[in-house]
Order: sequence, then C-alpha cells, then structure tokens
Amino acid sequence: MTVGEEDRIPLAAVLSNTAQLLEVLSAKAAEIDEAVGDWLVSGDGTRPPLALLQDVDLMRQSVDCLRILTANLARQGLEDCIISVPEAVDGIYLESIRSGCRRA
Repeated sequence: MTVGEEDRIPLAAVLSNTAQLLEVLSAKAAEIDEAVGDWLVSGDGTRPPLALLQDVDLMRQSVDCLRILTANLARQGLEDCIISVPEAVDGIYLESIRSGCRRA
C-alpha cells in the first residue's frame, strides 16, 4: 500500500487534534465524577442514570482508541514530523476519534 500526499499530516496537527479530543473526555470525566459523587451521597439505592453509564462506556472506548493512536505514533519514524494518517488511525474503532485525528 502506498501512502499518498493526502494521507500525510504534520505531527503537530495530530497532537493538537488529540489534545482537543482529550479535553472533551476530561470534561466528560468531570461530569461523571460529579454525578457519581452525588449518587453515592444520596444513598437512595437507585441506579445511576443510563446516560451516565453510556458516558462511562464512551470514555473507556475513547481512551482505549487514544492509547492505540499513541502506540501507533510511537512506532513511526518522526524525523520529518510528518505522519501517515492511515497508519496512525489503524485499529481505532470509534469514527469520531479517527476523523478527529485526520484534520490538518
């Protein structure tokens, strides 16, 4: 498989895009932390809201995809600081993460 010019992106852009994705996850984590704390303090024995449980699962999957992205980046030669987008996102199963890392 040959990598075309359109499949290459500066490493700085990937890192910036990844930081923005992590900012979203950080905000979700803060919301989850607050909701879980409120739920534990209430002591009423009810289950957390479904949306909160879905956010926990989304955060788990997103962090796993970002782990895969980081590992893929670490295996690339970074002498010119340009990376192959298809190789960087290989194995990432959430489209929002894959497309979020493709912006130049």
